[in-house]
Amino acid sequence: MDGIWRWSLEADEPDATDRWNPKHRRKVLEYLHIRDGERCGLCGGTMKLKGAQVEHVVPKRFAVFELTAEGEAQQGTYYTSVLHGMENLQAAHPRCNKYKGNTPEIRRWRHPSMPRLVVAKAKDDRVLMLPPKDDV
Repeated sequence: MDGIWRWSLEADEPDATDRWNPKHRRKVLEYLHIRDGERCGLCGGTMKLKGAQVEHVVPKRFAVFELTAEGEAQQGTYYTSVLHGMENLQAAHPRCNKYKGNTPEIRRWRHPSMPRLVVAKAKDDRVLMLPPKDDV
């Protein structure tokens, strides 16, 4: 059932303004909230559905990016994020979402206690999973 639910959510892409209609956004948020065990993807703390926000794991400004040796993202051509796919979305507290912003520090993109997600893919079939394995 989860696969069908997920497919129906991904089938409805955001419009040209990068927004879903409110009903669809609510369904996406419900899915993410359940998938992540009712926890914020950024701080790992428990979270109620009311007031939660849909947040991109890889910020939209890094739709295509490279990683530096220090583990920071910079605009480039190595990875392409799964921009509006369910793997690149998480539920977050509004405060945490604002704090994260568009930071290039990939370790701040997803809390180490959260399930790992494939958030970006490279042309050579490598993937970027967050949180990184060495954090767990």
